[in-house]
Amino acid sequence: MNIHYKWTKCEPTPEIVAQAQKQVGGLARFAGEGARAELELEQAVGGKHKGDIWRAELSVITPTNRFRAESTKAKLAHALTTVTRDVSDQLRREKRKDSQMFRKGGASIKNFLRGFSSK
Repeated sequence: MNIHYKWTKCEPTPEIVAQAQKQVGGLARFAGEGARAELELEQAVGGKHKGDIWRAELSVITPTNRFRAESTKAKLAHALTTVTRDVSDQLRREKRKDSQMFRKGGASIKNFLRGFSSK
């Protein structure tokens, strides 16, 4: 899976890049061939929150669909984990739906062919 990073108001460190690569790279088994990921990490300050607030946004684009999640947390690792978990849930749901449609289609074809072979 090809991962594109965007950094806003922060500098990438090797630890952050390694963690992001590990977590987002794990989504490749659900996304399939030709998928790409866009990960935006931002250090946001202001509003009603005090101190450093991290925002992570992840979009996974497959040939057929687009999956997106966003999270704002006090620590970057927590925001990244939340975003990865949310997109992984969406990808799993879509994969399960596709496999169910495939099975139902195969069963209906089999029943149709049984009708011709019995006579």
